[in-house]
Amino acid sequence: MVVPELRFPEFRDTRGWEVLHLGDKEISRFINEKAPLSKLKLESYVSTENILPDYEGIAIASKLPPSGSFTQFKVGDILVSNIRPYLKKVWVADKEGTASNDVFVIRASSLVEKQFLSHVLKNDSFINYVMEGAKGVKMPRGDKASIEKYSVAFPNKPEQQKIATCLTSLDDLISAEGERLKALQAHKKGLMQQLFPAEGETMPRVRFGEFEGEWEEKTLKPFLVEYSERVSANTELPIFSSTRTGLVSQKDYYSGRELLNEGEYGVVPKGYFVYRHMSDDSTFKFNINEQFDKIAVSREYPVFKTVHLDARFLLYKLNESHDFPKFSAEQRKGGTRTRLYFKTLCTWSTLMPSLEEQQKIAACLSTLDDLIAAQGHKLEGLRRWKKGLMQGMFPGAGGDTT
Repeated sequence: MVVPELRFPEFRDTRGWEVLHLGDKEISRFINEKAPLSKLKLESYVSTENILPDYEGIAIASKLPPSGSFTQFKVGDILVSNIRPYLKKVWVADKEGTASNDVFVIRASSLVEKQFLSHVLKNDSFINYVMEGAKGVKMPRGDKASIEKYSVAFPNKPEQQKIATCLTSLDDLISAEGERLKALQAHKKGLMQQLFPAEGETMPRVRFGEFEGEWEEKTLKPFLVEYSERVSANTELPIFSSTRTGLVSQKDYYSGRELLNEGEYGVVPKGYFVYRHMSDDSTFKFNINEQFDKIAVSREYPVFKTVHLDARFLLYKLNESHDFPKFSAEQRKGGTRTRLYFKTLCTWSTLMPSLEEQQKIAACLSTLDDLIAAQGHKLEGLRRWKKGLMQGMFPGAGGDTT
């Protein structure tokens, strides 16, 4: 018997939780009812690609597979992805269907609340167990026999139901806040399509009242100034990597590992741009140092500032416009990587309004970005809260106790 750290008041004086194995008949059984390819239906086929993370259910598959092994599932069965389980791709089926061979179908016994069991399978302890020794995205312990041996602590069914209701309500809140974030992101995307001229046009469809006339085609070269300061490897400046998610400290980027730094670093003063000049897919992400007076980055990263051009406006143009990706794709000259050197970036020609209109557009989009960032922080806070709650609600079990 084990006892959780956090418990609802009405259960504090009841017995502890019994530890059993996931494959014990008192808990669940793994379903292996096979279906031929001819029985698959697009609207009810589930694969590792369309079991969505964050408890949002399933998406409709875009196409059926040409071949494979498939398992039939029923309403109430729990589907668990064998690929990237750390994304918590777990779904309690609300309809009958067929699952791919990389999806486990688990049916809870009458003694187990299925929603409670689904939260057990989303718990970090289960994910750590199945991913032990991982070198890729698939469960190293992804065979049925190993998963059946996972030890699980179970309370009586009323306590299971209380926990499941609590966590499911929290999931619903997280999902709702996630939808709000998506709505803000979609609004920004639509607004940008209106504030910037569409392909083949020279004026935006939505404009601030004080501006009129066509935007002019201009080359970046007169507006960019390269910066090439260098510091030694033992610099006291904070060291960052320029990534597609922003500027990330080197220690965070490499998961806390200390790197042996050699040679020199480039320097990015506050307000200056930096980017990786090589890409595997012709996509480039530009970042601005907005936090520190100066940071150190790889000496290979181009660094520059703008003159007579609003920096935030250019950032939106480079990272989110419809025309820059075409230019960057043109730089692929063969081989596996695309290179975008600073001198090449300077040759990009694009439509621009007056500096005053650039500033107005950038201020508008920056305000929306602040709302998106705040909503993202709120969502992440809820996820952290849930993680801590689950750590307290579920007593430690896990692993093979045989």
